[in-house]
Amino acid sequence: LNLSSVITAIRTKEQLLKVLNKQVRELIGFEHVVMTLKDPKKDTSMLYLDSYEAISVVDHRPNREAFIEFDSKFRQVRYPVVFTGSSLRQQKGLISNSYQDEVAGLAMLNGEEMLGVIYFLSSQKGTFITANYNLIRSVGDQLTLALLNVLANEKIEQQIIEISKYKQQLEDENIYLQQEISSTNNYTDIVGSD
Repeated sequence: LNLSSVITAIRTKEQLLKVLNKQVRELIGFEHVVMTLKDPKKDTSMLYLDSYEAISVVDHRPNREAFIEFDSKFRQVRYPVVFTGSSLRQQKGLISNSYQDEVAGLAMLNGEEMLGVIYFLSSQKGTFITANYNLIRSVGDQLTLALLNVLANEKIEQQIIEISKYKQQLEDENIYLQQEISSTNNYTDIVGSD
Protein backbone atom coordinates (compact mmCIF):
# COMPACT_ATOMS: atom_id res chain seq x y z
CA LEU A 1 0.00 0.00 0.00
CA ASN A 2 2.85 2.38 0.82
CA LEU A 3 4.47 1.57 -2.52
CA SER A 4 1.23 2.43 -4.32
CA SER A 5 1.08 5.89 -2.78
CA VAL A 6 4.78 6.50 -3.55
CA ILE A 7 4.32 5.39 -7.16
CA THR A 8 1.25 7.56 -7.73
CA ALA A 9 3.21 10.63 -6.61
CA ILE A 10 5.88 10.13 -9.31
CA ARG A 11 6.02 13.00 -11.83
CA THR A 12 9.59 12.93 -13.19
CA LYS A 13 11.95 10.39 -14.67
CA GLU A 14 14.36 11.00 -11.78
CA GLN A 15 11.64 10.26 -9.22
CA LEU A 16 10.73 7.08 -11.12
CA LEU A 17 14.33 5.88 -11.08
CA LYS A 18 14.65 6.68 -7.37
CA VAL A 19 11.53 4.64 -6.51
CA LEU A 20 12.72 1.78 -8.72
CA ASN A 21 16.15 1.77 -7.10
CA LYS A 22 14.78 1.83 -3.55
CA GLN A 23 11.25 0.59 -2.86
CA VAL A 24 10.73 -1.63 -5.91
CA ARG A 25 14.22 -3.12 -5.61
CA GLU A 26 13.56 -4.03 -1.96
CA LEU A 27 10.25 -5.65 -2.87
CA ILE A 28 11.32 -7.67 -5.92
CA GLY A 29 15.04 -8.14 -5.24
CA PHE A 30 16.70 -7.15 -8.52
CA GLU A 31 20.02 -5.32 -8.88
CA HIS A 32 19.36 -3.23 -11.95
CA VAL A 33 16.46 -2.04 -14.05
CA VAL A 34 16.21 -0.96 -17.66
CA MET A 35 13.11 0.53 -19.27
CA THR A 36 12.44 0.92 -22.98
CA LEU A 37 9.73 2.90 -24.75
CA LYS A 38 8.04 2.03 -28.00
CA ASP A 39 7.81 4.79 -30.58
CA PRO A 40 4.07 4.98 -31.40
CA LYS A 41 4.78 6.26 -34.92
CA LYS A 42 7.32 3.58 -35.77
CA ASP A 43 7.77 -0.06 -34.97
CA THR A 44 10.91 0.59 -32.93
CA SER A 45 11.85 1.13 -29.31
CA MET A 46 14.30 3.37 -27.52
CA LEU A 47 16.11 3.16 -24.21
CA TYR A 48 14.27 5.38 -21.72
CA LEU A 49 15.65 4.62 -18.29
CA ASP A 50 18.75 2.73 -17.19
CA SER A 51 19.93 2.24 -13.61
CA TYR A 52 23.32 1.33 -15.05
CA GLU A 53 24.02 5.03 -15.65
CA ALA A 54 25.48 5.26 -12.15
CA ILE A 55 27.85 2.34 -12.67
CA SER A 56 31.32 3.24 -13.81
CA VAL A 57 32.41 -0.35 -14.49
CA VAL A 58 31.45 -0.93 -18.11
CA ASP A 59 32.05 -4.70 -17.88
CA HIS A 60 28.88 -5.16 -15.87
CA ARG A 61 26.61 -3.28 -18.24
CA PRO A 62 24.41 -5.16 -20.66
CA ASN A 63 24.33 -4.31 -24.33
CA ARG A 64 21.80 -1.46 -24.36
CA GLU A 65 20.79 -1.96 -27.99
CA ALA A 66 19.95 -5.60 -27.24
CA PHE A 67 17.14 -4.49 -24.93
CA ILE A 68 15.62 -2.48 -27.74
CA GLU A 69 15.80 -5.43 -30.15
CA PHE A 70 14.48 -7.71 -27.41
CA ASP A 71 11.25 -5.71 -26.89
CA SER A 72 9.41 -7.47 -29.71
CA LYS A 73 9.34 -10.68 -27.63
CA PHE A 74 7.03 -8.98 -25.15
CA ARG A 75 4.27 -7.64 -27.39
CA GLN A 76 0.88 -8.35 -25.86
CA VAL A 77 2.38 -10.60 -23.15
CA ARG A 78 0.67 -9.81 -19.87
CA TYR A 79 2.96 -11.74 -17.54
CA PRO A 80 6.68 -11.57 -16.75
CA VAL A 81 9.00 -13.46 -19.06
CA VAL A 82 12.09 -14.71 -17.27
CA PHE A 83 15.34 -15.72 -18.92
CA THR A 84 18.00 -17.50 -16.92
CA GLY A 85 21.53 -18.83 -17.33
CA SER A 86 22.44 -20.16 -20.76
CA SER A 87 19.11 -19.21 -22.38
CA LEU A 88 19.81 -15.64 -21.30
CA ARG A 89 23.28 -15.63 -22.86
CA GLN A 90 21.81 -16.70 -26.20
CA GLN A 91 19.64 -13.58 -26.47
CA LYS A 92 21.64 -11.36 -28.87
CA GLY A 93 24.04 -9.94 -26.31
CA LEU A 94 21.42 -8.99 -23.77
CA ILE A 95 24.13 -9.38 -21.16
CA SER A 96 27.83 -8.71 -21.54
CA ASN A 97 29.11 -11.33 -19.09
CA SER A 98 27.92 -13.72 -16.39
CA TYR A 99 27.07 -10.88 -13.98
CA GLN A 100 23.36 -11.23 -14.71
CA ASP A 101 21.95 -14.71 -14.15
CA GLU A 102 18.31 -13.74 -14.56
CA VAL A 103 16.34 -11.12 -16.42
CA ALA A 104 12.61 -10.66 -15.95
CA GLY A 105 10.94 -8.60 -18.64
CA LEU A 106 7.41 -7.26 -18.47
CA ALA A 107 5.51 -5.41 -21.17
CA MET A 108 4.08 -2.11 -19.99
CA LEU A 109 0.63 -1.99 -21.55
CA ASN A 110 -1.88 0.84 -21.65
CA GLY A 111 -4.96 -1.14 -22.60
CA GLU A 112 -3.84 -2.98 -25.73
CA GLU A 113 -1.12 -0.45 -26.57
CA MET A 114 2.42 -1.49 -25.70
CA LEU A 115 4.29 1.45 -24.16
CA GLY A 116 7.55 -0.41 -23.66
CA VAL A 117 9.20 -3.05 -21.53
CA ILE A 118 10.65 -2.96 -18.05
CA TYR A 119 13.57 -5.30 -17.42
CA PHE A 120 14.63 -6.36 -13.94
CA LEU A 121 18.14 -7.85 -13.83
CA SER A 122 19.58 -10.04 -11.11
CA SER A 123 22.90 -11.74 -10.52
CA GLN A 124 21.24 -14.40 -8.36
CA LYS A 125 19.43 -17.43 -9.67
CA GLY A 126 15.91 -17.85 -8.35
CA THR A 127 15.16 -14.15 -7.90
CA PHE A 128 12.19 -14.20 -10.26
CA ILE A 129 10.35 -17.35 -9.23
CA THR A 130 6.95 -18.22 -10.65
CA ALA A 131 5.30 -17.58 -7.29
CA ASN A 132 6.32 -13.89 -7.58
CA TYR A 133 4.97 -13.36 -11.11
CA ASN A 134 1.73 -11.82 -9.83
CA LEU A 135 3.71 -9.45 -7.60
CA ILE A 136 5.99 -8.46 -10.49
CA ARG A 137 2.98 -7.97 -12.75
CA SER A 138 1.12 -5.91 -10.13
CA VAL A 139 4.15 -3.69 -9.53
CA GLY A 140 4.63 -3.47 -13.32
CA ASP A 141 1.04 -2.26 -13.74
CA GLN A 142 1.63 0.46 -11.15
CA LEU A 143 4.91 1.42 -12.79
CA THR A 144 3.06 1.69 -16.11
CA LEU A 145 0.74 4.26 -14.54
CA ALA A 146 3.76 6.09 -13.12
CA LEU A 147 5.36 6.06 -16.57
CA LEU A 148 2.19 7.50 -18.11
CA ASN A 149 2.28 10.28 -15.48
CA VAL A 150 5.95 10.99 -16.22
CA LEU A 151 5.36 11.08 -19.98
CA ALA A 152 2.33 13.36 -19.55
CA ASN A 153 4.35 15.64 -17.28
CA GLU A 154 7.22 15.75 -19.81
CA LYS A 155 4.73 16.65 -22.54
CA ILE A 156 3.23 19.43 -20.41
CA GLU A 157 6.69 20.81 -19.63
CA GLN A 158 7.54 20.80 -23.35
CA GLN A 159 4.27 22.60 -24.13
CA ILE A 160 4.98 25.22 -21.46
CA ILE A 161 8.38 25.85 -23.05
CA GLU A 162 6.75 26.24 -26.47
CA ILE A 163 4.08 28.58 -25.08
CA SER A 164 6.79 30.69 -23.42
CA LYS A 165 8.63 30.95 -26.75
CA TYR A 166 5.43 32.05 -28.52
CA LYS A 167 4.69 34.53 -25.74
CA GLN A 168 8.17 36.04 -26.06
CA GLN A 169 7.80 36.19 -29.84
CA LEU A 170 4.46 38.01 -29.50
CA GLU A 171 5.95 40.45 -27.00
CA ASP A 172 8.88 41.15 -29.34
CA GLU A 173 6.51 41.69 -32.29
CA ASN A 174 4.32 43.98 -30.16
CA ILE A 175 7.33 46.14 -29.25
CA TYR A 176 8.37 46.27 -32.91
CA LEU A 177 4.86 47.29 -34.04
CA GLN A 178 4.63 49.96 -31.35
CA GLN A 179 7.95 51.39 -32.53
CA GLU A 180 6.72 51.34 -36.14
CA ILE A 181 3.51 53.13 -35.15
CA SER A 182 5.47 55.68 -33.14
CA SER A 183 7.89 56.40 -36.00
CA THR A 184 4.99 56.68 -38.49
CA ASN A 185 3.21 59.19 -36.22
CA ASN A 186 6.40 61.24 -35.88
CA TYR A 187 6.86 61.31 -39.67
CA THR A 188 3.21 62.38 -40.15
CA ASP A 189 3.67 65.23 -37.63
CA ILE A 190 6.71 66.49 -39.55
CA VAL A 191 4.92 66.43 -42.93
CA GLY A 192 1.70 67.96 -41.53
CA SER A 193 3.42 70.86 -39.67
CA ASP A 194 3.93 73.11 -42.75
